[in-house]
Amino acid sequence: MDNPVVSYIRFLTDNNITAKYRDIPDEFDHKDELLAEIELEMDGNMPDSMRYFEINGISSPVDLEEILESQFNSFKIALISGATVNKSGIKREIHAQVSNANKELILIKQSVVPYKDITLNSLIDLKIQYIEKTLNVTLEENNIAADDLINKEASPVHVLRVKKEFEKTGYYIIQKLHMELKKAGYINCHFREFKRLFLLPGDKMPECTPSSVIWLANFAHFSYFFKCINRPFLIRSVEPGNFKIALDFFFRSVDGTKFSTSQPKDQGHTNQEIKKRFDAIMRRTELQKSTTFR
Repeated sequence: MDNPVVSYIRFLTDNNITAKYRDIPDEFDHKDELLAEIELEMDGNMPDSMRYFEINGISSPVDLEEILESQFNSFKIALISGATVNKSGIKREIHAQVSNANKELILIKQSVVPYKDITLNSLIDLKIQYIEKTLNVTLEENNIAADDLINKEASPVHVLRVKKEFEKTGYYIIQKLHMELKKAGYINCHFREFKRLFLLPGDKMPECTPSSVIWLANFAHFSYFFKCINRPFLIRSVEPGNFKIALDFFFRSVDGTKFSTSQPKDQGHTNQEIKKRFDAIMRRTELQKSTTFR
């Protein structure tokens, strides 16, 4: 069985990024025609829209964060509690290896800017985040207790909290919301990533703020969607408010530019068209409330 320190540092410093392409489902009505068009017009190369990236063999920021957090906690305990006469030497070696990996990641992040891939940026940012946490551990004095280090105060955690009245139905509603939004082309994430944005009554507060989910439409659609779920479904939050939380980490436009309240609400669709679309979605998710533009 690998030493937790060795396993974690090996994982942390392995920053090979692999580009892969999504398969066209057999259920796709015109799969053969699409493949023929790709072969003819693109010399068999798949379009960029079907490309995704993996780091450490992982393409989901949620999955990568879970693995990094688990291995990081095991690493801290093993490093601090391990019996060795040369602990300071081990820390210096770890510090050197991780520092080099950090420099490598910074260069990689600069090189992938042309792709404008938010998911890839999130994967790289997660590795950099845990490298910084690891460097802090290597600089700690040897006499700091493991519990003190593990329980070190973290940054504030932001999440959208669901009202008490939805304790039994909230999970189902979130599941339906995810299905409807994905079907309508607004999001393209896994349900687990979408669910982590919401805290159901009775659930334990997460240890860190969830990763952002890409919203694949303009601000007008996002603004009305959030209006539909905010008061009926979410507990009111103050400093920051629910809408600010959503703008900060929940939704970002597909080109990587963050939404802001200064953006126009009508960008190619009338308000009534947006209202009609989302009112239908809310009916199907059993979350319909009175929502009108004023």
